[in-house]
Amino acid sequence: EDSLGSLLVALLATLSGTAFLLGFAPPVGLRLLWRRPEQSRMQEAIGGLMAATSEEEVAARVLPPMASMVGARGIALESLHGTRIGSHGAYGAVDESNGDVARWELPFGRLIVRTSTFAPFFGDEERKLLGTLGSLTGLALDRARLFAQERAAHETLQRGDELKSQFVALAAHELRSPV
Repeated sequence: EDSLGSLLVALLATLSGTAFLLGFAPPVGLRLLWRRPEQSRMQEAIGGLMAATSEEEVAARVLPPMASMVGARGIALESLHGTRIGSHGAYGAVDESNGDVARWELPFGRLIVRTSTFAPFFGDEERKLLGTLGSLTGLALDRARLFAQERAAHETLQRGDELKSQFVALAAHELRSPV
């Protein structure tokens, strides 16, 4: 009864049971090791948000790392009014009846994620990361809007200054040599 075969079967059953449990709840160290490439891309995206000067540029810098972090097929940002700010991946022709779309309401609008068949649900870590990056994206979008308003005001002031200079030159000319 104490044969080598039964010992190997028992050992194999124990190892497979342990591996099965670790697959459902991997240790923190292993999860950190798995997430290291996505974390570095996420940090690069956060750094890229500081250099973005338009809403489209913000979306282009932040959506690819977001999609890779959660394994999404496609991801999109929408404003509060429902206008598309940007999208990444296979986002077209979303079938919302299949339930393959996850939405997160954020202060600036919403983040819409088209899930894949391999990652249809997100854990707490993914939700927290998307929420954090969504909040930083909202700040970057506000900054980009303010930058665009400042640029438009600067251009308006430059046009006004050119008109003033032309008027002063014309008035000075007319005062020196009246018709």
